[in-house]
Amino acid sequence: TLGAIRRQANSIEQQTVAAGKAVDAARDNAAAARLNAQAIIDAERAWLVAEPHNPTELGPIDSGQILFMVKNVGKTPAIIVERSHIGVRIREGDALPEQPNFADGRIIAEVGALLPPGMVLPILAYINKPAMESIKKDESTLYIYGFVKYCDIFDRTKIHETRYCFRYHQKRGEQDSLGAGFYFDGPPEYNKAS
Repeated sequence: TLGAIRRQANSIEQQTVAAGKAVDAARDNAAAARLNAQAIIDAERAWLVAEPHNPTELGPIDSGQILFMVKNVGKTPAIIVERSHIGVRIREGDALPEQPNFADGRIIAEVGALLPPGMVLPILAYINKPAMESIKKDESTLYIYGFVKYCDIFDRTKIHETRYCFRYHQKRGEQDSLGAGFYFDGPPEYNKAS
């Protein structure tokens, strides 16, 4: 009888171990399925990226207009929730703070606008003449940074955000073939997408 009880206990223990392994495998399969579903959503959803226009040169000293574009490189439309940009002049040698300050930014009013795949949303920044003269004399450096918040058709409650930061480079190194103009720059917190 004692041997039968031991055999039964061993059998129950083996079944418990097997059941635990089955539960672990089911949990792993569920996690893999969630990751796969999220990868499909991420591959199909709207993705907004910012880019300078060719890159934009400051041009004549009194023009004062700079063009940037936010493009939907995803596969589904994006719905603009909020966007803002700000221009900052910094004395030569100083740097941007690590965290962007959007409080003084220019809030743009295209909230609710639909941006289909492949389409661009223009961003115009204006610079006054004294600021442009200061930048062209290398007395200060110009940064233009901002953000676009948007949702997509998969989940209108989930807000995505693209941040961008462009720095105007007045002079490039001798080994660098790029001309003067706006290029991506700034701390990581200024350039990110989620």
